[in-house]
Amino acid sequence: MQNKSHFWYLWVIILVAAGCAIQTSPTGGPPDKKPPEIIRVKPLNQTLNFEEKKIIIYADSYLKPLSYGKEVFVSPILSKPPKISVFDRRVEIQFQEKLNDSTTYVITLTDLTDHFSGQKISSQFTYAFSTGNILDSMSIIGSVTDGVTGLAEKDMSVLLFEVDSIKGYDFLGKRPDYLARTDANGQFTLSYLKKKNYRIFAVKDGDQSNTFNQKNEKPAIDTIPMVVFPDTGKIAPIHHLIAFTEDNSPPLLKGYEWTGKDGLLVELSETPLMDSLRIFMTDTLKKTKTQATSFVYLPRDKKIFIQAPRLRPEYSFLILENMSDSLGNKADTALLVIPKTPFVLKEKPLVQKPVFSFENNLYIWYFPETFVDTTLAMIFVTDSAGTKINEKSISLTINGLKGTLEFPQQEKLPAKLMLKMDGTLFGMKDTVFSFPVPKPDTAQYGILNGTIKTEGYEGKIVVVLNTGGGGGGKSKDATPTTGSTYILYDRSISLKNMLPGTYTVKVIFDKDGNGCWTPGLLKTGRLPEKIITVKETLNIRANWELDKQEILAPYPKAGTSAKGGTDKTNPKETKEGKEGKK
Repeated sequence: MQNKSHFWYLWVIILVAAGCAIQTSPTGGPPDKKPPEIIRVKPLNQTLNFEEKKIIIYADSYLKPLSYGKEVFVSPILSKPPKISVFDRRVEIQFQEKLNDSTTYVITLTDLTDHFSGQKISSQFTYAFSTGNILDSMSIIGSVTDGVTGLAEKDMSVLLFEVDSIKGYDFLGKRPDYLARTDANGQFTLSYLKKKNYRIFAVKDGDQSNTFNQKNEKPAIDTIPMVVFPDTGKIAPIHHLIAFTEDNSPPLLKGYEWTGKDGLLVELSETPLMDSLRIFMTDTLKKTKTQATSFVYLPRDKKIFIQAPRLRPEYSFLILENMSDSLGNKADTALLVIPKTPFVLKEKPLVQKPVFSFENNLYIWYFPETFVDTTLAMIFVTDSAGTKINEKSISLTINGLKGTLEFPQQEKLPAKLMLKMDGTLFGMKDTVFSFPVPKPDTAQYGILNGTIKTEGYEGKIVVVLNTGGGGGGKSKDATPTTGSTYILYDRSISLKNMLPGTYTVKVIFDKDGNGCWTPGLLKTGRLPEKIITVKETLNIRANWELDKQEILAPYPKAGTSAKGGTDKTNPKETKEGKEGKK
């Protein structure tokens, strides 16, 4: 019995010991959110007469894999990328080529990430060494912001070139001498540089080639791209680079549709300059060429309505020659037009139905084909009961594709009116088309008076008030292009007939004075004009007046958000505004 008991105790001891050897994950406690830190490097930072083939960087936590050109950069740029390896808590950078003599090299690590927590290094790590007995010590600091919004540009590759290697702003496809990357705040540092003159640019390096080699990559420039170090001191003046997307494209054809009897409605990507535009129709061999003399641009839809001068059964080309935007981007464009399919006219007898314009107090519409005044007998106005209105009380005109209706004696007319057109005009007998033309009632609209204050800027501006129904485009017409958009070219606002709604306010700082927003152009070093969106909106109500509005739109500075604001004591309402006009 004693022997059996002895063996039983031995088995218990063995099992307990085995259990103590089993490794388990610790339980309880908050997860480790501490970012990784570099604890040492080999060889030491700022080593002179460097002869090693490999650099080892040790961290205090397990790291995620790194790649050259994304998280690891070497300046000056090497002909062959180094081999980057991550082993648990260390990073090894192994050179694949012989380094240049008497040269300072800089290795930058960004976004060093903890393998388990996902926490990233708090700031980029810079390691420098020299293959000679001198370590270069000059530095450049700066920032990159979006040219339109003023917001910081993260992960932009900052490219530094020796001054004689670049002419003007032409750095497309050029390999830089030094390289850096902007952080989350759009800031960058280039350290351990030779004391030379440089040119500095940046790019959103989509293919991680460390160069600006694709025109669709977003470049960034400074108005003074030259970097000149001071006679005393080691830091160059701060450089604020502005990033932008270029507009090198002319207006493009997006599509077309048949309308009416023989008209084409062509949609464009942007507003063209109509004065220089010429439109032709040709056969498929482009031998027979007939010019379209009747066409009109409809800014609300960004469409051109064209009377197509050709035979209906043919396939043909629609050619728009000298199609240009306000920036001078120009092209000739051809579009293959297929024969028209059977058309149901009842659903769309007009290209544009009657729209009232407060600017000239008349209704405007567009026909699907050219008409003359002799057709006026087939157009008339009635009251709600169908009784014709005396022709002396109205003014109807037709000019090609355009029709207008005016009420000189508006106060004597019924409240509800209908514009009617005989269907014979459109090849449909025994049909009458009716369009409501209610007399505009000022009580249905709001009034806005005020001023725009652009602190830090005294030049010309363009103000766009919009309820979200459409954009201002490049139109210089101060009347709404969508019924809910108003474009102004002055700091004073005086609008008496605004459609009710909540309006956002955008201010374009129109430095070149062309009446529209001008994007950046890399070739000439032109920066894009800044745009600011005011934080506070304007609530326009029917039969209401907002008076003495003071809208603050300060000029965006480098590194700041392009958001404007208004004084908290404003907007103000007059006594009439608070109570509503009776």
